[in-house]
Amino acid sequence: DPLWSRGLGDVYKRQSIQMYYKAGGRIALGTDAGTPFNLHGDNAMELAYMVEFGMTPIDALIAGTSRGHDLMGMDRHGAVREGNVADLLLVQGDPTEDIMKAADKRSHVAVLRNGDVAAGALPA
Repeated sequence: DPLWSRGLGDVYKRQSIQMYYKAGGRIALGTDAGTPFNLHGDNAMELAYMVEFGMTPIDALIAGTSRGHDLMGMDRHGAVREGNVADLLLVQGDPTEDIMKAADKRSHVAVLRNGDVAAGALPA
């Protein structure tokens, strides 16, 4: 049972995303989180859909993190360093090898919002 058949869309959406990505289009992960049937935190599964649709795991991670800032022209993002705004998801494992480490909440260790732990706990 492929992931896309469980909710993201039909064959036309899949083909459109694949063509846009292969043509060099810049894709950002968006969310309707907080609306009915779109719970906060479930949008991370979009990363798995992106990979299933042909994106590399690193491109899906970029789409889910810094790409939105890039497309909106925002500063101070994209690198973990002093002075930058820090929203981080810490996961167990390597999401560049297995995107489910970022997409599946069971692999999530901690969420930092503006540098503060918002969920989970930092490892010792």
